Amino acid sequence: RLRAPFDPLPYSALIDASAQLFESLIEVRQSSLYFRPSYPSGDDRIHDSLTPFRRDAVAAILMNLFTFACSLRATQPIPRYLPSAAAARQKLLDQMERVEAELVARQESKLRRWADVYRYAFSSALTDIVEQLQELQKYTREIVGESAYVAGNLASVSD
Repeated sequence: RLRAPFDPLPYSALIDASAQLFESLIEVRQSSLYFRPSYPSGDDRIHDSLTPFRRDAVAAILMNLFTFACSLRATQPIPRYLPSAAAARQKLLDQMERVEAELVARQESKLRRWADVYRYAFSSALTDIVEQLQELQKYTREIVGESAYVAGNLASVSD
């Protein structure tokens, strides 16, 4: 039994955004299974050049999800500043573009076409994940609030 007025809309929107995020995670996993920039050339240096950027993008997404989960579980406000998944995504896509530009001269046109298809699918799914993450952040902030740094102490700021 609820003791106070309860607005179910933010919770419903949070659940919908979570479902969309899981769909996008499935898409990015499926597209990343087939996207191998080093496949035509067999050069592992290409894979190694993308690894730090992939790690940073995944780490930013996971850190945000972990923060949202902890805030919702403990009903504590989320921090004002979180790692930017959009900036990490952009760095990864820029590095992928640089790697693809290096491989253009060495690839056959048929392999190049399929690499473009998988790269587009991967970048589209990763963009969807970042957008859904921003939606999750918005609804989590609406539910639990946001913390702010005030004169050396953390204080809760209600929206």
